[in-house]
Amino acid sequence: MDSRHKWSFNDFVTRIEELSNTPKRFRAVVFKTFLREFEFATNDSEEYGIEVLKDIFFPDGTIFTTPFPDGLLQSLLPTNEPSLADEDKTKIRDDQIQQIIVKMESHPKDSLQGPPSFEEVLEKLKSFCHDDLKLSEAIKRLEFVHNFDCLGIEWIIRILTCTVQLKLECDRGKKSMAADMHKWFNETMAEPLNRISSIIGEPQSPMLLLKTTSGVNDYNTKILKFCGGSFYVETKYDGERFQVHKMRNSYKFYSRNGIDYTEKFGKNSTKEFAAKIHSLFQQDVAHCVLDCEILVWDRKTKKLIGKNEAASDGKIYDVKNLLESKDDDDRVVSRVLCVFDILHLNGIDLINWTLSARLRVLDDVFDQEMLAEDLCFLSKYTLTMKRKDFIDYYNQAMAQKLEGIVIKSLYSIYLFGSRAQTNGWYKIKPDYGSAHTLDLAIIAVRMDKYNKVHAFDLGALTSKNPLMFKYVGAVSGHIKKLDRDRILTLLKGENGYLTTNETAWVQRSVISDKTIKYVDIKNIVVVEIRASGVMRGQLRFASVVCIRGDKDPIDCNTLKDVEEYEATLRKIVDADKESGFRKRKRVIKSAVPIELKKFHSINTNSEARMICCYNIKDSFYF
Repeated sequence: MDSRHKWSFNDFVTRIEELSNTPKRFRAVVFKTFLREFEFATNDSEEYGIEVLKDIFFPDGTIFTTPFPDGLLQSLLPTNEPSLADEDKTKIRDDQIQQIIVKMESHPKDSLQGPPSFEEVLEKLKSFCHDDLKLSEAIKRLEFVHNFDCLGIEWIIRILTCTVQLKLECDRGKKSMAADMHKWFNETMAEPLNRISSIIGEPQSPMLLLKTTSGVNDYNTKILKFCGGSFYVETKYDGERFQVHKMRNSYKFYSRNGIDYTEKFGKNSTKEFAAKIHSLFQQDVAHCVLDCEILVWDRKTKKLIGKNEAASDGKIYDVKNLLESKDDDDRVVSRVLCVFDILHLNGIDLINWTLSARLRVLDDVFDQEMLAEDLCFLSKYTLTMKRKDFIDYYNQAMAQKLEGIVIKSLYSIYLFGSRAQTNGWYKIKPDYGSAHTLDLAIIAVRMDKYNKVHAFDLGALTSKNPLMFKYVGAVSGHIKKLDRDRILTLLKGENGYLTTNETAWVQRSVISDKTIKYVDIKNIVVVEIRASGVMRGQLRFASVVCIRGDKDPIDCNTLKDVEEYEATLRKIVDADKESGFRKRKRVIKSAVPIELKKFHSINTNSEARMICCYNIKDSFYF
């Protein structure tokens, strides 16, 4: 008979272990998501819905309260030390469970075809719970437990001893969470999965990131406070935010502002960009909504190109307006889809699920072997529990000249159009602050369609003799009227702007543009500039602080100054070494319970801990 549920027992362990490690303030949403995931994975919701879990979480009056056969606990423990658990198995101590795990793990593993299903293991545990079961038969029926890893063994023992809820208590010695869990369970039962979506096929405002800094104060008061002791870190890509709606063979592409770009990206599986990504989906994915970034890929340099960054042919491309052709292999650039979230799958809206649960779903949406960095890839999340790891990730991103990094809470649900502190979604970019400015030369102006100046091109000094500048970005021409009028008067001089499209004293990384009018070298104006960042040598979100009438062009900041300025501001140091902050007297405790520390390897490597906690299915013995 086919299994009525898709989960393996290790899938169950992965999720309940996450629940046990969840800080108290996030426990409700994680518990409800746990139940929703279970319900979503059932092959027959009427026979095998979330009520199956009720006996595990609330065992009073169920078959699991059946006492152990006399002598069973002593046979499982390495010593015959008497304890309260001999008479009442629910009194078993954490250290005794640990001893049982160590003993069972020492047994040789059987060669199995694959991990047992959740349904199979649960039926075996129920068959174990009978009043007339003899000791020898009980020991024999528990032999299958040897094949699990330490966490699998622990949760099997906890189910049999009715101590699952005890492990889930986040505040020992305080009020039991049983009442809250009953409430959350009943609320979920009262709202069965709705397979009529309210979001697919319609534009939705994406959830937004709140800007913060890499400083220790923001780390403690924002990231730790609203994300908990562990959080996800990922790269912030410099592209266009999009939502992709797949409806069997039909597609919709919506920008961040809800603009429909379907005609340009392809309305079905035979058109444009949609045709390129359609074959990447698993066959059972009929409908889905993906939260993504669409990027430009340079085929010659084989790297991603940021917004307003020139490709290898010297042109700047708008990813929204690229022309697609499956047969045009000579094109310099192409579109790439970076997927970092899923909001809907096969009739079920996932926006009220935690991010960690949504990412588990996302892992099964595509054929992973067909994904590629030059067409479609999943954003890589790194689980981070220490500030040092966070700093290392940030510094690595800055060394690679990436736009920034993103911090997301494991427990966050998806709130359309929201940008709030409590969401636990942050972006961190190199911030140049109010105290950091550059003195740069205005080397050209940019004209709009009405032949009016709408921006000033800025140059950094590359040579004093002869006088040479290199283009390092542009600044908006929308400044105070008095300053604007003064700048324009100085730039024009007596003879106006140059009539040539190029000039020997300016180095540019982009091709000539008819909207650019160069300034005569004698009319260069020096301005003080503040920027929110430098990306690949060009200023981002630059603004004019003031006109430096006291400075000659030869005294401008050099290109080296800009490069060093970028490197300095992109670098942060360890929290304990940051000046201006006293070391915390009260250490923020980890969210990981003492039991988890006991039952795991003494290896302190964070990567090893992450694998043990979150990749249980990979550690099963075959």
